[in-house]
Amino acid sequence: MKPQDIDRLRASAALTHAFYSDLVGYNARRSAILKHFWITQKITTRGDREMTYLYVENRKATRPALFLHGAPGNAIDWEKFLFHPHDFSICALDRPGYGPTPQGRPDMERDIDMVGDVLGDLSSEQKVVLVGHSLGAGIAARLAADFPGSVERLVLVGASLVPEPESLQSEHEKFSRFPRKLFITRSIRHAGHELRQYDDFLRDLQPRLADIKCPVAMVHAKDDGFVPFENVAYGREHFTGTADFQAITTDKGGHYLNLKRPDLILKGMRGDD
Repeated sequence: MKPQDIDRLRASAALTHAFYSDLVGYNARRSAILKHFWITQKITTRGDREMTYLYVENRKATRPALFLHGAPGNAIDWEKFLFHPHDFSICALDRPGYGPTPQGRPDMERDIDMVGDVLGDLSSEQKVVLVGHSLGAGIAARLAADFPGSVERLVLVGASLVPEPESLQSEHEKFSRFPRKLFITRSIRHAGHELRQYDDFLRDLQPRLADIKCPVAMVHAKDDGFVPFENVAYGREHFTGTADFQAITTDKGGHYLNLKRPDLILKGMRGDD
């Protein structure tokens, strides 16, 4: 089987899993998570937009951490850290257009300001460790460039930074055609909308990457079937403003290292060698 065929199968599997999760598993899993007394759900607003997030206030924390999921995705993508916050207080966002709050389609430029509000609140006393996965990594990098005084470290997991169409975007187009579009879920529909904006977003972001001065860690698996491993080399080339660039790689683990290898992400958050 050709590599591109494998990528298409993986992309199709990811969308199928998201479809199942939306219809069957999401509400049950979120309800189970919120039964734990140390995890709370909060809501923030900006204009006519609402955004929920899951929060763990850790009394042993040395610093706050803000987590951004990909597309599709939601706050419970970071459940490993919600249950084991280590030495961080955890804020895991449901980015606008995702999570339990019904609302319109995501608007990346508009919604970055809303995420920036949460980042500002968290960093009022101490800088934040900012973690982003997949498409959320690009948003995290943009936030680090826009709000340099708020970010202590930037951790990019399976980061999609190279401006080019991805297999997940082309596979989403198939899901959007009749008759599949009759059954498409909100998060998959919103993911497709974001992916159509994302290429231009990354082209605008590219010259801004050099403005990021905080330490940057890129966590990536060589067998990532959605986002090419070459994104690490791209990051090394363009994050020229930081004196501390760290590539944390593994041969196996796929795209969802937030679920399979949280230890590698924690290494980037702490700045461990």
